Formats: sequence, structure tokens, C-alpha cells
Amino acid sequence: MVDTRLAVVGLSLLGAVLLAGTGIVTKLGLKHSDVRRSVVVCFGANLLVLGLALLLTRPALGLAPQGAALFVLDGALGLLAVSLLFVGVDRVGPAISYPIKSASPIAALLFAALTLHEVASPPVYLGALLAVSGVVLLSAQRTAGGVRWQPAVLFPVVGALFFAADNVVRKAALRDVPSPLVGLTIAVGTSFLLALVAHLVLSPPGKRQVLDGGAPYFAMAGALQAAALLAVYAALSMGMVAVVVPLYTSSPLFVLPLSAVFLRGVERVTPRIAVGAVAVVLGVVLVALY
Repeated sequence: MVDTRLAVVGLSLLGAVLLAGTGIVTKLGLKHSDVRRSVVVCFGANLLVLGLALLLTRPALGLAPQGAALFVLDGALGLLAVSLLFVGVDRVGPAISYPIKSASPIAALLFAALTLHEVASPPVYLGALLAVSGVVLLSAQRTAGGVRWQPAVLFPVVGALFFAADNVVRKAALRDVPSPLVGLTIAVGTSFLLALVAHLVLSPPGKRQVLDGGAPYFAMAGALQAAALLAVYAALSMGMVAVVVPLYTSSPLFVLPLSAVFLRGVERVTPRIAVGAVAVVLGVVLVALY
């Protein structure tokens, strides 16, 4: 029992660290490329890792048409969410974008309250208040004229809304699939194909090549993201959601020191950003636990 608990905690924290590394490596790659190419290469690498995991584990492949359709929708929503997140990483940095992205469960809570008239317990609303306060702190920018709103923060904020919708669709899709890995591979494959088509259609002739100086960074980011997913689903298969989700949600706390070390001179982690990130994580943990 002790060994299983340690494995669950270790895998959950490993997923959180890997997810944090995704944002850092993406930011480094964007110095040599653009967001559209970052999304294509990242999802391509993600798909390769998940495909390799499929070959190694050989899970049952049976999937109803309705379930497959939900995973395709999952992939489309995931593409929009990740694209907006990466724009945020490019413009305001991962130390701000990833904590805001982690607040997506708060958006799901609001959707449930407005559309399903669900009433949550007081700790959930306290968590929502903490998370929203953290997002407000992350959205502010100190200038010579005082503290002002950063318009570019809207990209990860809207991305968090798409992540919330994506989580709802994925939760429904996972009910009817024998192996989560099969569904995730379909979703990621859909994201990759849509991202590739969008890049080829939107890029002018002569500039449609996908690989450039940022490609190695984006490939690493995609591999890290896929490994984070595999780690957290492995943890969920062995432990309780109430243990795994809060630990995995702590990912923004790892983004802060990684940004300070690897993005020195590119991004400055201020006390305001640190407090905002901690507030978001604590708020989301409260929502997850209650």
C-alpha cells in the first residue's frame, strides 16, 4: 500500500514537472519560430509518443462511433486551447500563461452553475475566488504610470475557457472507451491534422515549411506534454482523483523556478507573479478537493 501511494504521488508530481517544462521549452523555441509552427510540431511529437505507447501497451481498440466523434471534438477544442495558450506564452510568458491555464476548472464550475444550476459547497466558491484573484494579479503590469491591465493576458484567459470545455467533452468521451490512451491518440491526431492544414492554408507560398530553428524545442515540448499525460493517467489508474489532481495542478509552481533559471533575461518572475500563481493553484486545489 505504501509503495502504491508513493508511486501515485511520484507520477502526479512527475506529470506536473513535465507539464511545466513544456511551457519553458516552448518559450525558448518561439525565439526562433512562430506560434503556428510550434503547435504543428508539438502535436506531431505528442502523437508520435502516444502512438509508441499504443504499440507497446496494445490496449483494446474497440470504440463506438459516438465516442470517436467526441474525441475528434476533443481534439478540435484542444487545438484552439493550446494555440491560445502558446500565444500567451509568446507574449506574456509561461510564468503567467500556465497558472491562468490551470484555472480552467473554475470556468467549468461557472459553466455548471449557469447552465446546470449546480450549487457547490462554500470551500469551492472560496477556491474560485482565490483563483480569480490570482488571475487578476497575473493580468496586471506595473509601468511608470502605475499598474495597468495586460491585454495579451486575454489569450491564455480565453484558452482556459476552451480547456474547460475540452475537459467536459473529454470526460464524456472517456466513459465509453476501453482505454484512455486510444481516445487521447485520436484527439491528438485530430489536433495535429487540423493544425497542419491550418498552417498550410494560412501560410503564403514559399513559407509553408513546418521545420525551422524552433522545431527541436517544439518537438521536445510535445514529447514532454505527452509524457505528462501518460504519467497522470498512470497515477489515476492507481490512486484517487482527490490525490492526483491537486498534485498535477501544482504544475505552475514548478514553472516559476524553471522560468527563473532557463528564461533568465527573457522573463522576469516578480513577487506579484509568484503570489498570483500560488493563489490560482490553491484555488484550483480547493475546487478539486470539494
